[in-house]
Amino acid sequence: MMKQRTLRMEYRPLPDRRMAYVVVATLLLLAGCSPTPIHSSNPATSAVANQIIARDFQALFPVGDAKCVVIIIPQDGSLMTSADLLRTLTLDSIARLAPSQRFNLILTKQEDGSSLASQLLPATLENRQKAADFLDKWTGSSWDLIPSLRLAFAMKPDAIFLLASGDEPNNAAFLAEARRLNAAQPPDRKIQIHTVAWLEHGDEYEALLKQVARENGGTFKFADSAWVNQLDADIERRESSNVLSKGMLLPEMLLRAQSVGITLRRQELAMVAASGRPWRLFMVENSVVDDALCFWFEDHGDGKFLLEGIYLYKNWQTDSRLAKGQRKSRHEPVERISVGQLKDWMRSGKLR
Repeated sequence: MMKQRTLRMEYRPLPDRRMAYVVVATLLLLAGCSPTPIHSSNPATSAVANQIIARDFQALFPVGDAKCVVIIIPQDGSLMTSADLLRTLTLDSIARLAPSQRFNLILTKQEDGSSLASQLLPATLENRQKAADFLDKWTGSSWDLIPSLRLAFAMKPDAIFLLASGDEPNNAAFLAEARRLNAAQPPDRKIQIHTVAWLEHGDEYEALLKQVARENGGTFKFADSAWVNQLDADIERRESSNVLSKGMLLPEMLLRAQSVGITLRRQELAMVAASGRPWRLFMVENSVVDDALCFWFEDHGDGKFLLEGIYLYKNWQTDSRLAKGQRKSRHEPVERISVGQLKDWMRSGKLR
């Protein structure tokens, strides 16, 4: 299991009046996709693609410059002890995508695959958050890659990333199905299949993954515990040093939150600050506890909104349903917080 991380915050009193007249207006975006796979089964083309993948090797799923990708993760009971780590590294791979790239996630099921969406999605802030929520549905109850592989091919991506931790129930049938699916593609639209062996060695299943990758223009990678733990530590260091603090410009703040798949929801305000400047408030609600973190921006002219403060709004969901006189909220300012701390708070609801 992934080690627990500590969230440290510094508090000062803040008058409740600064949160008056907040009206929630959640903005969600979901875009469609018309993928245009361009990779070829020609060995020279595959070699170039593999060089692109190699540039981004320090990711569990090194997408590189692929325009559209699908990631398949088995709901295998043997992955239960490493589920949190697998989720972290999967979201890290998705965070490396540009908004112009498109992606989808598939969790294996016995009869069919369960996908994040029915089509490939742009790698936007909102869709990365959807991916984080989707991975929370992982159950560790099913293990059959063939239905999920068919579903992935139906989305017509450039590349498929397939993770496994043991033998497919029918290795020969899976290899034959991968061959059949790619043989049905036009010669200039073959879909690459990259494979990842997760933590455990196994002669038969590693040989299968290597053969599938080799026959379909992809790469094979064995993600051993030393490499995985080092990557997790690198992610933690990067997120710990990525601090949100007073004076930060609004676009930078949104990008930093996006790097860990967190959606900041803009609130519509009916007041201005004491300085006379317009306010903008962005909020992150916690699904674990009845709280929210608020990020307060003021307009400093020329459309530059600077972060003036971060504070914890206790009992946010309850208070939003009550009349003003009945509210029991508490606002606790936070001096600074890293995106890693923000992500951990979103998942645990604990401030330590």
